[in-house]
Amino acid sequence: MRIVAVEPLIVEVPMHEPVKGVHGITRSQYSVLVRITTDAGIEGWGNVDPSPGYTLMSADEIHAWVAAMAPALIGRDATDLNAALSIMDRAVAGCCEAKAAIEMALCKTTSSTPTMTAAFALHNTAPRSLMTHRSSNFRRR
Repeated sequence: MRIVAVEPLIVEVPMHEPVKGVHGITRSQYSVLVRITTDAGIEGWGNVDPSPGYTLMSADEIHAWVAAMAPALIGRDATDLNAALSIMDRAVAGCCEAKAAIEMALCKTTSSTPTMTAAFALHNTAPRSLMTHRSSNFRRR
């Protein structure tokens, strides 16, 4: 199952009431959604919700970095999460929020296939030793 599209989107979700925090008043939340489509017609969605003062990147920056990494992922195996993480790491240093949204979308494409669950995909792509995914803190023994 190959990746045919990686599409980042920014959505603004207005708050019912303004929320006051240490970094000011928030009237809406900007989220970055990532839709990955495979050649099997399966879609996976990921998202990140950057918050000023707490995350390193803005929604606009995350959107731009997802778009920049997308060409490197097109045509790649959607079930090989380790390869996708390596490709993204070679494409750009840091940008953890953008990589996390892509990784989440890939996990959703894998778990959406009728014959493959995310656990099966991780079992078959992860090394046998303890592994920590950089963006999801998933630990496997």
